[in-house]
Amino acid sequence: MKDQVSAAIQDSLNFIDELCKQEIIAYPPIDYEICHPSDEELAETLGCWFGSDQWSQNGDSFVQFGQDGTGSLFLLWFYPALTTEPPVVFLGSEGDSCLVAANINDFIRQLASGKVFFNGKWFDPEADETLTFDWQRFKLAVAAKLGKSEMSLLELSNNATRLHPAFTAWVQTQIDY
Repeated sequence: MKDQVSAAIQDSLNFIDELCKQEIIAYPPIDYEICHPSDEELAETLGCWFGSDQWSQNGDSFVQFGQDGTGSLFLLWFYPALTTEPPVVFLGSEGDSCLVAANINDFIRQLASGKVFFNGKWFDPEADETLTFDWQRFKLAVAAKLGKSEMSLLELSNNATRLHPAFTAWVQTQIDY
């Protein structure tokens, strides 16, 4: 599955990893950590999450690049009709799922937006969670690497919906109870 990742996407994945290693991305308030399981480990995890390997029968595949503190998965979704960069999707530890971003760079911009991701939505962080977190440093690092974006958090989310199929609906057709 990882062989589907282009050099440009790998560069962005390396960037997000470096942001974590430098603690520019840190908890609190951002509940995101690096996670790069092997293809075999990910296939096993997804088999458990979906209840079988039916999800892969039509050529869909995933590359996990992160998780939250509960073990929920942040993934790149490669689906058969994909003609652009793969979207970022979320499979929650409690069975929830959502399309998060049109691509990895939009996801990085979302993370740097000043909002925090929880259960498929972006929220203002708790005031006490941001006392020691340097949002400005994070935003400057992202702008230096990816350039300045004029898209708001809502526009980034809407762009993902416009470019990619309804992930949650697809997930529901793939779960084997």
